[in-house]
Amino acid sequence: MAERSREDAHLARPAAAAAILASTVMCARVAVLAGAVNAGILLRLMPVVLAMALVGLIGARLVTRGEGGEAAQAGSKIRNPFSLAAALTFAVIYAVVLLVVRAAGEYLGSGGMYAAAALSSVADVDAVTIAFARLGPGETLWRSPAAAVSVAVVMNTLVKLGLGMYRGSPDFRRRVAAALGAMAVAGTAAGAFVYVRL
Repeated sequence: MAERSREDAHLARPAAAAAILASTVMCARVAVLAGAVNAGILLRLMPVVLAMALVGLIGARLVTRGEGGEAAQAGSKIRNPFSLAAALTFAVIYAVVLLVVRAAGEYLGSGGMYAAAALSSVADVDAVTIAFARLGPGETLWRSPAAAVSVAVVMNTLVKLGLGMYRGSPDFRRRVAAALGAMAVAGTAAGAFVYVRL
């Protein structure tokens, strides 16, 4: 999306909206994946993913005010997420993330888990979500895995923000930075309230 905004200045707004919506959908996808693997962790993640998704929806709406159907045009060339190559890549990333997560938890404790979540989310937040959701099988063990998934979601959003700033047109950068930055702040605030307060 960022590169398309550079190619055609008229696509800056719809491309920014598509990028913001992609991050918003990522929040919903994380909730679905985590809930499918470990229903107990889902309630602990909801404040973070809901806060981020709500801010993302508001941001996308503000960006698209007055736009026609160009957002669909900007997103028309998104690759098929169900391709064989994507599935194989995900399997490899998941295996590596799982090893890193288990090693970090074993040798470095909770701090190591959070660092592993932050670093691994750069590659694939879905793999991180599944790996950490599997670590919280019971009511007493929800806090660290849920917090780690939240760290991964916020970090992934910040990585996307950075990529948008690097590759996008000035108008795209301004809009994406505001929305994704607000999403990251909302997720961090919600996570701090849930995981530090409780």
